[in-house]
Order: sequence, then structure tokens, then C-alpha cells
Amino acid sequence: MPKLRDLYGIDLNRLGGYRPEYTSVMERPLTDFEREQRSAPIDRPYASGQLEAPMFAPDDLIGSGIPTKLAALAKGSIPAIAGIFIGPKHPSWSKEAAELALQMKASNVDPRSIHRATGTLTEFPGVEAMQELSDKGTKWSGLSFAPAEDSYPHPALFEGYPRLGRNKVSVAAGLPPSGAYYPDSGEIDATGYGVSDVGSSILHELQHAVQAEEGWPRGSSIARARKLLANPTAEESLQKYLSNAGETMARITQNRRDMDDMQRKMKYPFDGISLKDLWSE
Repeated sequence: MPKLRDLYGIDLNRLGGYRPEYTSVMERPLTDFEREQRSAPIDRPYASGQLEAPMFAPDDLIGSGIPTKLAALAKGSIPAIAGIFIGPKHPSWSKEAAELALQMKASNVDPRSIHRATGTLTEFPGVEAMQELSDKGTKWSGLSFAPAEDSYPHPALFEGYPRLGRNKVSVAAGLPPSGAYYPDSGEIDATGYGVSDVGSSILHELQHAVQAEEGWPRGSSIARARKLLANPTAEESLQKYLSNAGETMARITQNRRDMDDMQRKMKYPFDGISLKDLWSE
């Protein structure tokens, strides 16, 4: 069976809290740069360009079967740390990775480590597990009043959710970025100053469409958020809207759209977000 060291390209002494000063009497002293790397937080890459391995101690997983399953998963296909969030209804969904992720969660493995090892996210409220699908290179085609698959070509997404590809997208360019998704019809409205803004708005709304397909927490609106509060100010209504679970998920997708592959891997999707404070209906 491959060792975790072989799978992730690092010394097992880097895992968990077990970090002896030297791994053998023959090991040379660390350089200043290596010392900095050894103390770096989980989201820092190694000097070699590789990312840190999952931060759990192997001894904690004895008897769980998780190391063996990680090795098997590494031989297969780990879901991409990529972009728009998808669920088990999409054919790119890795059932094996999701099951392993949930087993790791039950063993109290850190969610970041689970994500890095399995490509699966397990801590978003109202969603048992979700994975990512690359949206690299996707953009607004310039078409308006057209099916989504023509207005925003994203073959991998629409092959898995064909109904989404047939839904109409209406675009008004030259306006501040905004958008709307209409669950009953599946139609999308999007605005933006140019190609990039419009594409970002469309992708945000497509995430809402995926939420509807998967039965996940959906988005909201400022008007709806205002009704949930007692005599709110405009700022209070806005903050309530921004803390909606579905809106937060769609903004994460939108914000990660222009990251390169290394940036996506280095930045955990939920960094800086208080997931416990999110709400949904």
C-alpha cells in the first residue's frame, strides 16, 4: 500500500502535532527558509510547489481504514479543487471521495484536511457534502436572451445538469453588476459593465440553479431579508441578505472564478466566513 508520504510528497513527521526536532541523528540542521516553511500555516505551499498534506496524525486513524482508502482514492480520481460547487446529481460526483470525507469527518479530522485529501467539503450548513467542478476558461459569450449553454458555455456543468443549459439567460451590459435567478422558470437575469462582470453575475446565478437542482439552501434577496427583521435599517437588511447561506455559497463561487489552480488549492473556500452565522429558509 502506498505510504501517505508517497501520496503527498512530504515527511510523515509533518503530519498532525508530531514534529520532532530531527527525524534522525544524521539529519542536518534546518535552514532559516526551511524553518519558516515548517512552521507555516496549513495554506502555505512548500518550496517545492507542493501543498501540505492533510493535518491529522496517522495514529489517530488506526483501525479506521482511512489511510488505506486515501491510498486507493489517490490511485483513482480525486475531485478537482476547482470552482462551482456540485452535488451527487452531477455525474462528475465522486461517491467514493464523498463517503471517505464523511468518514473522516466522523473521525474528527479537520475540514481543511478533508478537503485537501478528498476534494470534498463537509461543513457548509444544510449540505452534507459538496465537491467542485472547474469553471476555468468559462465566460459570457456575448449572447443575450439565449439558452445558458450558449450565453455562458460551460460544457462540464451543463452535461451534468442539462436542464440548466436550456434555461434562458437575459443580459443587459453596461450596467452595475447584478443578477437574479427565478426558480419557477429557471431563467437568469444578469447585468455588468462588460464581459467579465456579466460572466461573474451569470456564474453566481448558475450556482443558485445548482442549489435548486440539488435541494441545497437557496439564495435570498434584500427585500426578503428585510421582511425577516423588525424595522431594520438599510444596512441591517443588507447584512442579513449577505449572511444567507445560498448567497454566501454563490459569492464564494463568483470570487474564486478568476483564481488560477494554485490559488484555488491554497485558499480554502470558507476562509474568513463564519459558517455558524449563516441562515436559510
